[in-house]
Amino acid sequence: MLCMKNMICILGILLIHVTTIAQVNKLIIGRTTGIFQVENKESVRVFGFTNTLSGQVTLPGTTIEVMEGDNVTLDFWNISQGDPHEIFIKGIQLKKKDSSPIKNADNSVHHMEHGYYSFIAKQPGTYVYYCPVNYPFNIQAGMFGVLVIRGHEDHLSSTSKELNQKELLWCSFEMDPKWHENSLMDVEYGQQLELSELPPYKPQHFFINGKTNEQLNNKEMVVNLDTEQATVLRLVNTGFWKHKIKFPKELKVEVKRGNALKHNKLSSLNQLTIKPLETFELWITCEKKTNMNIQFDFINPETNSIENTQYIPVKIKNNHIN
Repeated sequence: MLCMKNMICILGILLIHVTTIAQVNKLIIGRTTGIFQVENKESVRVFGFTNTLSGQVTLPGTTIEVMEGDNVTLDFWNISQGDPHEIFIKGIQLKKKDSSPIKNADNSVHHMEHGYYSFIAKQPGTYVYYCPVNYPFNIQAGMFGVLVIRGHEDHLSSTSKELNQKELLWCSFEMDPKWHENSLMDVEYGQQLELSELPPYKPQHFFINGKTNEQLNNKEMVVNLDTEQATVLRLVNTGFWKHKIKFPKELKVEVKRGNALKHNKLSSLNQLTIKPLETFELWITCEKKTNMNIQFDFINPETNSIENTQYIPVKIKNNHIN
């Protein structure tokens, strides 16, 4: 009788596992005709990813969300009007539909063609996807986005406070307008950009979720936290510089996923440095009702000096926020 019960339990677990695997298809459209607004109402030309023909290019591009265990196929439609492009995800091996490994050198998708990239969403976390063609130019041009793989355990937390949570995604990057001039953006078919052809990287604009200094100063981006609600903060660095985030001492910040840190906690200064193309998932809680700022520093890797600082206002309340 005991063996029969064990067998039933095992079969039940296998059935749940099988039924939770879903086939997920996501459309990504590659474009090279976007316009992106920077400070003082000026704008620059950008490349980028959207998921509709009518959608405007945003930085970062379309966010892809899937569940752990999903069988995912990315339908990449290249309408770039120029050089071939492709999709690469740091930390995930993409495969063709015939299951042979994709090689970056020979898997570009040409203008008005579709390329199909598939993978099993094995490891929950936050990932950067981007176009590796003409690296690093296409990333600076705007061909990057974020992939979120949600874990099953994220929905099966044991306490009510863990279940009562909200999420934030912050994607930070810098921009050098000289890398966005038409002489570089209008790459002819088959032309490879050499690093020697690119001007020295001297960013003049700094963004968090595409928000400029001017917009942040006008408090167009305000973080609302709740003493009764935990917050998951996903941090993504798609720039070429290091980004340092300093949290107020009133916030308890723990690393949920990302690079290994001692005891999954930040330094004694309550700060974290994110390297280019690195991601972290943080768990933030607070007990005190107050207002404060989270400091965001952009660090030049050659001089190790802070070239730009932005402040994100934080408002903490003691009532539930939808």
